[in-house]
Amino acid sequence: MNMKMLKAALAGLVLSVSSFANAGVIPLGNLEDGTVFSGTVIGDDDSFIASLGDYWTFNGAAGDIIDIDINRTEASPDLIATLFFGDVTGLDVDSLSPDGLINGLLVSNGVFGPLTVIDTQDDTENDSFGGPFGDPRFNLSLSSTGTYTLLVATLSAPGSYEISTTGITSVPEPSTLAIFALGIMGLAARRFKKQ
Repeated sequence: MNMKMLKAALAGLVLSVSSFANAGVIPLGNLEDGTVFSGTVIGDDDSFIASLGDYWTFNGAAGDIIDIDINRTEASPDLIATLFFGDVTGLDVDSLSPDGLINGLLVSNGVFGPLTVIDTQDDTENDSFGGPFGDPRFNLSLSSTGTYTLLVATLSAPGSYEISTTGITSVPEPSTLAIFALGIMGLAARRFKKQ
C-alpha cells in the first residue's frame, strides 16, 4: 500500500514539474506593496518587443490606487512599460498577435489574447541621468479585481532597472505545488494515524 501511494505522489510531482517546464512566459516575480524589485532588459532588435521584455505580475483589488515606479539604474536603456489586466504566466507570447502586442506597448486600450491593455507609459518622468530618456511610471485606480501583468522593455540598448510599488492589496493565490504538497502531507498524516 505504501508503494502505491509513493508512486502516485511521484507521478503527481513529475506532472506538476513538467507542466512548469513546458510553460511559456514565467514572470520574474510577483510585485508586492512597498518592495523594490530589480530587472534587466535586453536591447530591442526591432522584432517582437514583447518577447524581449521582462514580465512581472501582481494581484490587485478594484479600487486600489497604485503607483508603479520604474527607474533605470544605468543610463543606457530607453524603458517602456505596458500594464495589462490578465495573467501572462504560461502564455506563449510569440503566439499572440505580434503587431498587437507591439502596438500595445505604444498605444493603450487594446485586447491581445487573454490580456487587456490598461495603460502604456514611456518617458513619464525625468531621472538623474539627464536624458535623453525618461522613465515610465503608472499612477492609477484599478477597475477590476484579479491578476495584472507588467511588461518592461527597452526601445534601445540593454540595461538594468528597479520597480517600486505602493497601493497593491495582497490577494494571495495558492501555488499548484503548494496545494499538491499539502495534499501529500494530509495523506501521509492519515496513513500514520491509522498505524
